[in-house]
Amino acid sequence: MWGILKQHLQRVDRDGVESVSFDANGLSQLAKFPPVDLVVIVDNLMDNARKHGARQMKLKARRNRRGRIEIEVSDDGRGMDEDRVDPTKLFDKGYSSTDGGTGLGLFHVRQVLHKMGGDIALDSNRERGRVDFIITLPGEEK
Repeated sequence: MWGILKQHLQRVDRDGVESVSFDANGLSQLAKFPPVDLVVIVDNLMDNARKHGARQMKLKARRNRRGRIEIEVSDDGRGMDEDRVDPTKLFDKGYSSTDGGTGLGLFHVRQVLHKMGGDIALDSNRERGRVDFIITLPGEEK
């Protein structure tokens, strides 16, 4: 599962995002979804990071208390102005934090993850204004 993601990150045109690191932390999981779905998710998140001026993006896997794999996603972009942007609506269809945005990127990411049996949310431990995500993947420990 991680191999496809790592290969994609090496080949993809990051268009301004200079580095993307992925740390699987030695974790493995039986995937009951097409691994290419992870590529779609990461591409959408990378596009959002780029639109917000990110030069670096980090993805780090960990196992949560329930034994499922979570991926912490962070970047060094501008983040969001929480006086102007409602964090509770980031995944709503049609809601955008940028001028000219369609409001489909994060909505699509969440839809793909839900179809897989996973989820995405803002990291509850993030600093105000940061846009760090936690992706929860479906599956069982290998």
